[in-house]
Amino acid sequence: MHLKQLTIQGFKSFAGRVDIKFYPAITAIVGPNGSGKSNIVDAVRWVLGEQNPRTLRGTHLPDVIFAGSDKTRPLGMAAVELTLDNSDGHLPLEYSEVTITRQVFRSGESRFFINRHPCRLKDIQDLFLDTGLGRNSFFFIGQGEVAAVLTATPVERRLFLEDAAGIARYRAHKTEAQEKLADTAENLVRVKDIIAEVEDRLGPLRQAAALARKHRELSAELASLEQQLLSHEWHQLQKQLARETARDAELSAELNKITSGLAQCESRLQTEQKALQESLACFEEVQAQWHEKRREEQEIRHQAEMLRERESRLVMDVERQQRLATAAGQQKAQLQAALQAVEDRWQNLARRLSAVTEVHARLTGEKAGLAEKVAAAGAGWQKARARLSTAETAAARWGGELAGHLKDDPAGEARRRQNLAREKEEVQKHLEAAELERGELGQQKEALERSLAAERSVIAGETLQLAEIAKARKEAGQKLSRHQSRCQEVKARLHLLRELSRSYEGYNRGVKTIMAAGKRFAGLIGAIGEMIEVSPGYEAAIEAALGPLLHAVLMAGMEEVLEAASYLREKKGGRTAFLPLAALSGSAEEYLLAEEAKARLAEIPGFVGLAYDLVQCREEACPATALLLGKVAVCRDIKSAWAAVRAVPFPGGCRLAVTCEGELVTPEGVITAGESREDTADSLLVRQRTIQELTRELEQLVAGQKELEAEATMLNRRFGELTSSYEARQKRIKQLEMDLSAVERKLKTVALEIQNWQRRRNRLHEEEKAFDQAVQEKSERLKLVQAELQAAQEEQAAAAMQLEAAEKEKAAIEGSFKELEERLAAVTVELAELRQRVQAEEREKNRIRSSLKDAEQREVAAGRGAAQALADRKALAAEFARKEEGLKRCRTEIAALNEQKAALQAQLAERRQLIAGQLETEKTLRRQKEELMERAQQCRINQERIKAALLAVDEKAAEKGLEIIVPDTSFSPAAARKQVKALSRELVELGPVNHGAIAELEAVETRYNYLRKQCEDLQTASKRLEETIREIDQTTRKKLLDTFAAVNAAFGRLFSTLFGGGRAECQWLDEADPLESGITITAAPPGKKPQSLLALSGGERALTAVAFLFAVLSVRPSPFCILDEIDASLDEANIAKFARLLVEFSKNTQFIVITHRRQTMETADTLYGVVMNEKALSQLISLRLAEEYALVGGE
Repeated sequence: MHLKQLTIQGFKSFAGRVDIKFYPAITAIVGPNGSGKSNIVDAVRWVLGEQNPRTLRGTHLPDVIFAGSDKTRPLGMAAVELTLDNSDGHLPLEYSEVTITRQVFRSGESRFFINRHPCRLKDIQDLFLDTGLGRNSFFFIGQGEVAAVLTATPVERRLFLEDAAGIARYRAHKTEAQEKLADTAENLVRVKDIIAEVEDRLGPLRQAAALARKHRELSAELASLEQQLLSHEWHQLQKQLARETARDAELSAELNKITSGLAQCESRLQTEQKALQESLACFEEVQAQWHEKRREEQEIRHQAEMLRERESRLVMDVERQQRLATAAGQQKAQLQAALQAVEDRWQNLARRLSAVTEVHARLTGEKAGLAEKVAAAGAGWQKARARLSTAETAAARWGGELAGHLKDDPAGEARRRQNLAREKEEVQKHLEAAELERGELGQQKEALERSLAAERSVIAGETLQLAEIAKARKEAGQKLSRHQSRCQEVKARLHLLRELSRSYEGYNRGVKTIMAAGKRFAGLIGAIGEMIEVSPGYEAAIEAALGPLLHAVLMAGMEEVLEAASYLREKKGGRTAFLPLAALSGSAEEYLLAEEAKARLAEIPGFVGLAYDLVQCREEACPATALLLGKVAVCRDIKSAWAAVRAVPFPGGCRLAVTCEGELVTPEGVITAGESREDTADSLLVRQRTIQELTRELEQLVAGQKELEAEATMLNRRFGELTSSYEARQKRIKQLEMDLSAVERKLKTVALEIQNWQRRRNRLHEEEKAFDQAVQEKSERLKLVQAELQAAQEEQAAAAMQLEAAEKEKAAIEGSFKELEERLAAVTVELAELRQRVQAEEREKNRIRSSLKDAEQREVAAGRGAAQALADRKALAAEFARKEEGLKRCRTEIAALNEQKAALQAQLAERRQLIAGQLETEKTLRRQKEELMERAQQCRINQERIKAALLAVDEKAAEKGLEIIVPDTSFSPAAARKQVKALSRELVELGPVNHGAIAELEAVETRYNYLRKQCEDLQTASKRLEETIREIDQTTRKKLLDTFAAVNAAFGRLFSTLFGGGRAECQWLDEADPLESGITITAAPPGKKPQSLLALSGGERALTAVAFLFAVLSVRPSPFCILDEIDASLDEANIAKFARLLVEFSKNTQFIVITHRRQTMETADTLYGVVMNEKALSQLISLRLAEEYALVGGE
């Protein structure tokens, strides 16, 4: 890519249309000062997107429009069109030729075009990113800017390299990603704040909605169960009534039959009972003998069973002890074998450990010896290397001197004598002119130093002010941020509490129903709980004193109360207490304690005050509040409360005493104490007080926020003013420093010129005297140099051989040392493993010995237990034989008694059977008679009860609006009644319910889910952006480091070329973070030590800057480069070097050079001249030098 054509119209001094064609290689633009040459450079800068008016040498962008001259009127528009050859596809556009157009009007409007298509300024700037034509690249070097490369800050130098590295586009992408990341973070904070607010609402809403849904479900289920229960009960009662009527008739007939049979049965029974008494006496005597023998038999049998069980346990014990002895013997044998195996392994490992320890010690000694050899070989190699370096340096020095002698031209000596006289005259003239210029520059320097000192003094004060204001701004911003956060927190909490208060959350259902329909009741004043404000710390006491009356509703009169009560019944809206104000006579003072009673209470230790005095209420509620709290004493504890109700008894004294913890003491002696499970005070009285406190705090916060915002605005305005003043003064100081630096450079240049001319004059005198002597000495010196060179070359060859031998020896010893280290490491590992295994085997031996000892002890104990069990078994066998004989004797006697008893039992059974039959018959008849009579009476009672129950069921169903249905066959009344009780209890426990919370919760949850999704999307986007920034940093770091290395190498090479020796290099200030680090440059011209760039002379700095410029171009060739008089500070010798570089680099870069130097013009292929025939109006003439040279060659 290269420039093809530049069209300028109405831009600065170019009023008419001017077309400038550019060709590859070098184009020079020449002309007198002030003719408008640099305006061409400004036109290219401007069309490529430059926005800084100062860079374009103006104050505002419309300043680039032609302002007119004595003969030409001003124009209203400036336009520049730049055509680029893009046949190589350097620009990311599918065009072989790209035309960039920019227009500006005096109104300030700007237009931009790419290939005649409208576009934005950013599109043009993005188009040239990473093309070598960025803002920080070297494709524009203006007047006086060549040294700016060296005087620039380290960070600015890094920006130059970034553009050369082609990472400007990455920087732009990173900046864009960081801005998006900041926006995302800000949005994330905002969304999280909203989510937090919504979450604060979700908790209470979810509870209220769950409560409402549960209340609705429970109510529906309860109504269904009650309907089924009533229906079931009604049908059962109907069936019972029919059955009872039929039974009444049957019972009357049966009663007559049973009365006649009962008389016959009573006479037969008396005869049989007399015969039974005689047989019963004989049987009782035999029965007593039989029981005695039976008891003796049972006792002997029990003893025999116990002996059998004991024998059985002894047999099992013998077998168990024998098994234990056998097992212990087997384990003992196994453990002895295992102990022997472990002992063998331990002996083997001990022998192996000893051998490996010896090997390890031997290898350690060998390693120490080899280490000494490695050190000695390294020292020998270093000596050989130093010797070779010394020899090479000497050979190079003598060779260079010999080459210098050989280049001398003997024929020039004669001409030299002829020119000495002429040079003396020229030197004297130059000395006089330089002295005059030095005097003028000294006066300029003094004036500039005075101005600079004054400006620095002022800016020092402004810097302190800026630091103080910046600190104050930061503190004010932090304070405002904390203030705003607290303000938002208070607003959110106050909003929530007000919403709860407006919805009467915490009040019973009756209060909510009345307050929701407040417009229906003209005399509605409000609930007691919302009309009083309690002093902090006494909420529990006031809540306990009011009790259920905390929910009481104040009404104007009795008619409003009746209307409200009727409304509650009609709407089934619950119950609550009402307090008609019309029923209260007189003012609030009439319901308070008398002064005498107050005085007696005040004497009681722990008395706080009357409850009425600890609250504030609305004016219309004062009588009601006095009625409820006027005779309630608030005390510290129960003891003082008890003293209060006793000291001033009711009715003239306290009707109630409460403690600060909410405990109650009544005049009747009833004390209510302990921990309360309810938290009504916290939801009503504390909430009411908290709303008042938060409202006052919010007012203070808003007022404070306004003051802080005003203070921040004032500080920002002051900071902006000081910053503008500081920047303007900094620019003035920088300009003064640049002017002073330029004057000092000129002074140094003039002083150097004076010294040079003086030295040159003295040298000319000396040259005249010593010319002949120098010719003789030169011949002698040449012979000496040749001899020294031969000796140095021989020394170099010997040193090279010595170095080669030392390198081989060092490599061999190092290889052996490395091999030995590897063997030693392996032996060390083996040694550690063996030691661990030996320790493990020792632990195993100890464990087996302990187990063996335990096995031997168990074997001995088992043998003794078996012998004792056998002896006990023999003794038991003898005792068992004796018990068997006694059992046989008892059984014989019992058999004889059984025969007697059987005969008597048969006789008794026969008598009893007869009597029992008669008794049973009589009893049955009497019972049947009584039952029939009772059943008949009960049947008639049941009929009446059932009829009453049916009537009650009908009334109950009508009251609840339920119809009698046919219940399911699977219906269980008992289970249903239990469920009804449970449901009723749950409904009571639920308390007041907000049925509108369900719909409100759905809306809030929908918004909450949407916000959560947004939050997750923002977090995902944030992670992606952070990953993108990390990838960009990795890419740009690699590109920048590679470019830095290449530029540094090229810079050192070009510096040596331009200076004929010496060295220069670039260094990072912070190698760990090159993307943020600065770059320093150190230079050492031939014969000088490395030093700061500011310590170099003006010519040295200019030449160093040229070396750096072309080093960057060698690494990242720019498609074209515009140089505006950068050769102005170079002398004739350095101009030639600069011209050679220009020609060399023109193979890859198109150069447009503005110059006054002849040698630079000679390198150009095309030459343009800029003249100003008319004041303020530039004109252009062109010359194609290549074509002119061709014509001259043809002639």
